[in-house]
Amino acid sequence: MAAKKHDSASFNAEKFTQKLGELVDALPSDAEKQQAASQLEILIRFLTDLKARFEGIPSRQDAVAARAAVDKLRTLFMEASSNPVLAAALGVKAAKQRPKQPAISSEEVEHAKSTVARFDSLPIDEIRTALESMSARELQSVANAIGVRASHGAGRDTLVHHVATRIANKRGYRSLRDGADEA
Repeated sequence: MAAKKHDSASFNAEKFTQKLGELVDALPSDAEKQQAASQLEILIRFLTDLKARFEGIPSRQDAVAARAAVDKLRTLFMEASSNPVLAAALGVKAAKQRPKQPAISSEEVEHAKSTVARFDSLPIDEIRTALESMSARELQSVANAIGVRASHGAGRDTLVHHVATRIANKRGYRSLRDGADEA
């Protein structure tokens, strides 16, 4: 048995030289080495450039001051929208301040109610014509008197349509109700 251990542990020169020959044959040529070195150099430059660009990106900590500056600018521009002098200095247009219309008086409401009462006997086309000939203030008074709320951006034609429709609907409901009472 001792001889067997000695055989397996013995040096196999033939196998060693064969593997050494394969290693030598696998070595690159000078041209292959230069090409690999060139490719590695290109990769190193790319990664160095990428690293430099990444380091140039601001972090959240760097952006705190920028965020404060943006908020201050936003506040300044909002203030400029209501201050014509500041707006002119910054080169922006200030929002024009519209004078607020006074609330509709009780006299206007009473006049509007009597106008609506006169509409009761008119055909819907004549009601529309009468509404279209009213001033904006009168039309708004009539709309308020019958419970039509005009949206801020709604045009005159839309308000005329809503008022005429509300009057026609009230007539229809009243005729249905009165017709049901008679039956």
